[in-house]
Amino acid sequence: RLATGSSDRKLRVVDTVIRAELQEVDHHGGVCSVAFSPDGARLATGSDDWKLRVLDSVTGAVLQEVAHDGDVSAVAFSPDGVRLATGCVDCKM
Repeated sequence: RLATGSSDRKLRVVDTVIRAELQEVDHHGGVCSVAFSPDGARLATGSDDWKLRVLDSVTGAVLQEVAHDGDVSAVAFSPDGVRLATGCVDCKM
């Protein structure tokens, strides 16, 4: 699977084998960054609506949402999937 974010405020998940879109999830701002958890079960997004979202990668359901003080421009899971780091224009991590 491949996940993409866009300024059109959508996260898209595509199956690269069958070349089909599996999900489209709306956000309130452009999606700046995306990352799958190591086990593939979760998907994190960073958005210019100042929020980090953690979603179920199969259903697209929002599992957690964390507000920041600026655009969330980078997201990354730790190798064990326990922690999630964000990069943000508010200069906090």
